[in-house]
Amino acid sequence: MKKMNVYSVVSKVPKGANIISCRWVFTYKFDSEGNIIKRKARLVARGFSQKYGIDYSLTFSPTLKQDTLKIFVSIAAMYNFKIHQIDIKAAYLNAKLNEEIYMKMPEGEHYSNKYFCKLNKSLYGLKQAGRMWNDTLDKVLKELKFIRLKSEPCLYIKRNENNKVTCMLAVYVDDILITGIDDEIKNTIDSLKNKFDLTDTGDVDFIIGIKFEKLKDGYLLHQKRYLNEMFEKFNINKTEKCSNMIPTHNAKLNKLTFNSTKYRQAVGSLLYLAVCTRPDILFAVSRASRKLENPTHEDWYNVIKIFKYLRRNPNYGIKFTRNKYLDLKVYVDADLGGEPETRRSTTGFLVMINSAPTSWYSKLQHCVSTSTAESEYYSIHECARHCMWYKNLLNEIGFNINTITINSDNKAAIYNCENETINPKSKHISLRYHNIRELVKNKHIELNYIKSENNLSDGFTKYLNTNLLNKLRENILTSF
Repeated sequence: MKKMNVYSVVSKVPKGANIISCRWVFTYKFDSEGNIIKRKARLVARGFSQKYGIDYSLTFSPTLKQDTLKIFVSIAAMYNFKIHQIDIKAAYLNAKLNEEIYMKMPEGEHYSNKYFCKLNKSLYGLKQAGRMWNDTLDKVLKELKFIRLKSEPCLYIKRNENNKVTCMLAVYVDDILITGIDDEIKNTIDSLKNKFDLTDTGDVDFIIGIKFEKLKDGYLLHQKRYLNEMFEKFNINKTEKCSNMIPTHNAKLNKLTFNSTKYRQAVGSLLYLAVCTRPDILFAVSRASRKLENPTHEDWYNVIKIFKYLRRNPNYGIKFTRNKYLDLKVYVDADLGGEPETRRSTTGFLVMINSAPTSWYSKLQHCVSTSTAESEYYSIHECARHCMWYKNLLNEIGFNINTITINSDNKAAIYNCENETINPKSKHISLRYHNIRELVKNKHIELNYIKSENNLSDGFTKYLNTNLLNKLRENILTSF
């Protein structure tokens, strides 16, 4: 911190200035196998004592979406590009502060208590630290001729004289993934070394809890280590295994309340796994997350059942392979009145690039549907909104996508999307959902009918029996 001039020592502070406190945080950094590779000490400011309008104003900083990460990897695999990983050391300390902030001297500093720190850089813990670092990195990358995408502020691209993308960056706070032509990757890393103190870890191996395995024809992403840690934490290793996640109902267990803290920890852990690399458990986890308040022993038993299913099928991940063209497939489905308490329906959709899932979604609809066609209509609308983001993002990168085809198994819903019809069964539908008709009319979205047994999004709207669940898992994930 002295090397980077994080703070200046002062004997006096302006009258009425807010003096914030600080503390030391000690932690470990692990590799992909769970081994300790570094012991880290970090001085952090206690930002909760900052005052709005005096010590900070704007605080928002974008974070890389999981969908974007998978799109990034799919494009790298498509062109057989390497993915390089770098880590900016003490990233936040590179950003200058706009505000005048004073802090108490850190514990262990040899100065007496009569002295204070005037912060020059965005110390960890400050409310605006993340934003200041993001602004600093953005400025540097733009100086290196990178373009920040409007559809995804954490994704940057560089084009050559022929307007062809030669390098692409994905930014997750201080971790940066770089893919593209080998020479461009090397030039980018060398340029960033002139600006920041960074660690060049080489080919990507492990980031945000996800293991990257380089294959001959692409990449495999999985969370085997994370899964084993969960089994150990919640004592799952000695339990029997389950072939599906259909909940069990027990009147006696339903009357007994369970520890809500432990329940939330388990559901939160499962949710991260479901969002990152295991879409096959998303529906079951989303249903479990509706019981975070006052869970019962029955609810806990059904959460453990998800763990038992994962223990039976632990070695699965997402495989991204090389391909000449970008093949985008979208599936959407709905389950009419599947929520027993509110009778609301569930929307589910799946987006795949070159046979690898990149986005999946399972969520209760905002209102009660009166027919299957209505619930499917709402689902197509929600899916189309997401597809428009895909279209904008991929076109910004350089793919010429005019129309995205959505596969649905409901002909009535497709008819309502393609025609300006008003009938007794649809006249009450809110105007905002009719946006899908405009997207279809302008040929941004195209709808295609498929049979229910071929709809891969079925498992995001309801519990599946063993055979259907196995079919879904084998179609969208890869065993290793």
